[in-house]
Amino acid sequence: MTQQEFQEKLMQVMALATEQGNTITCQSVEETFKTEEFEEEQLKLVYDFLLAKGIRVEGYQKQLEEENELSPEAEAYLKSYEAELEAIPLRSPEEIHQLILAVRRGEDEPRERLAEALMREIPPIARKLYHPEVLVQDLIQEGNLFLVIAINNLIGRAQLDPEEAREELLRSAREGMETLSEQLKDVKQQNRKMVGKVEDLKDNITVLKDELGRKIFLDELAQFMDISEEEAADILKLAGEDVPEDEA
Repeated sequence: MTQQEFQEKLMQVMALATEQGNTITCQSVEETFKTEEFEEEQLKLVYDFLLAKGIRVEGYQKQLEEENELSPEAEAYLKSYEAELEAIPLRSPEEIHQLILAVRRGEDEPRERLAEALMREIPPIARKLYHPEVLVQDLIQEGNLFLVIAINNLIGRAQLDPEEAREELLRSAREGMETLSEQLKDVKQQNRKMVGKVEDLKDNITVLKDELGRKIFLDELAQFMDISEEEAADILKLAGEDVPEDEA
């Protein structure tokens, strides 16, 4: 597969995900990319890329890196949140199955009770997915949101086994949390790269001024840094530097 073919397939996948509310299944991605020379490990890279772009990949569970130790603030929040959840009655697996059956029939009240019962499962997932660059509060909120959405999607699915439904609900919550985590980590990494570019640009401005002994122009700076004038102009705005365009 050539680089151009890969880019075209990736754009197809992202367009399909956009049409489906920033969600796509592993099967759809595999059908687009799977060729004799495209291996499973490469598919995982595509999945991780989609997660970083805020696209939820149904059926994909990102292989966890070594768990990060929670910060004191994150640990304190989780303990406080878990203490709040203790006030909610603990329900047995059979009670949860009965709530799922009621939700499938379209009853309203059981939806809230089912959500409350399964919210106890969210903090352990947040502990495993925790990363210093992602607020644990955001992970919890995202997990609860996707849990509620998945519960609403149970309505009318009479053939779905209650235990399979429970696993699907928690999987949906986890996938939502993974997507948010990858997306925020990607944003933080991009921000760090931009800060680095700003510092490099300032250093290069100083070097050029010293070498030329005069003011420098945007095209000179771009050529010296081997970047486009547009990119140089964008970084200049962030740096607060004033480098004029060539007046010639």
